[in-house]
Amino acid sequence: MLAAIGGVLARQPARAQDTAARYGGEEFAVILPDTDEAGCDAVGAALLAALRADNIPHPSGGRVTASIGGATARGENLDDLFAAADAALYAAKDGGRDLYCRSAMG
Repeated sequence: MLAAIGGVLARQPARAQDTAARYGGEEFAVILPDTDEAGCDAVGAALLAALRADNIPHPSGGRVTASIGGATARGENLDDLFAAADAALYAAKDGGRDLYCRSAMG
């Protein structure tokens, strides 16, 4: 199941500098250098749509869903950026899951 999710994520970033990677457990990160809020939102929505379209079966039944948190930053440190993305991820989970949320910094 995680390999199937990783495959969906690996197909999505369109630019050479974009990177998708497993971040730990069942979490993945997609790094989008030099991306503004609109770009972050577009990629987040595209990732969610692609995961839904692939309809990956979940071992307990149904399909795999995703909660996606995005964050953008200009000049802030990486710890703050990851904290903002994590906060957005938990907002998506708290919002009912299978959602995309973004946190803007600065």
